[in-house]
Amino acid sequence: MASLLDLPGTLVEKAKEKYQEKRTPTKSLLDLPGTSVTEEVKLTKTPTEGLMSPPVTLSKEVDSTQDLLDRISVGEGATETLLKQQEGFGTTPYDMVLAYGKYLKPTKPISEMTMKELYAYQTQLLRSPKNNKNSSAAGKYQAVRKSLFGKGGTAEKPIKGSWVDKLGLKPTDKYDSTTQEKLGFLILQEAGYDSFTEGNKSATSFQNKLADLFASVARKDTNKSKYADKGQRAKTFTADLEPLFTSLLPTVNANTIVDASLRPRNRPQGI
Repeated sequence: MASLLDLPGTLVEKAKEKYQEKRTPTKSLLDLPGTSVTEEVKLTKTPTEGLMSPPVTLSKEVDSTQDLLDRISVGEGATETLLKQQEGFGTTPYDMVLAYGKYLKPTKPISEMTMKELYAYQTQLLRSPKNNKNSSAAGKYQAVRKSLFGKGGTAEKPIKGSWVDKLGLKPTDKYDSTTQEKLGFLILQEAGYDSFTEGNKSATSFQNKLADLFASVARKDTNKSKYADKGQRAKTFTADLEPLFTSLLPTVNANTIVDASLRPRNRPQGI
């Protein structure tokens, strides 16, 4: 399973750079052992299916960002138990399709499809007489055709500003785990991730924007899905998001004491 840590360059490095340049420690912070805002943490992940087992170097923000994306995907339906319904055409979060194939089973796991093949599948799904939801949700983040390719867009000619256009995806590129994690981070950015992590956007505003983009995320004011009138139920609530949001917002109080959210999960050697 790919994560933000596996992505080549741009998106994750941009996140790291933003995190570091906006939070340059003061002299008093530098004097505190093990609390530098910019320090990176060596963590060894327990070997499990789809996760990296060797030691990896990551910043706390990147790790917390992946935690947020993973929690959202669970709300979208990517749980091991539910995905068992997709035996025969992919049971990973990256292979998740609308209603687990109830309306149209793909001919192969969608994580193995090219963008052209994905577009064709989503078009067939929208045309299926069984599909009373009029949705084409596909993948770990349940992206629909209109958002991916733009209204009237195709894999060959995505509409300018569509997600496929912004990611620079070609018709032959795979809708694999790496592509889908890039997509997940792009969606966070469209919800105001950069402004939020820089302290220029409130948690309420960030959550409500996420609720615009993910039907399973509840709005902060109503505690319901924005699309409740269309039968969508919220599965990710403020209580689920608050600790994840906090981990993305390391702060320093008036006495220059570093907030607990700044401290790495495992202290680097030699500090």
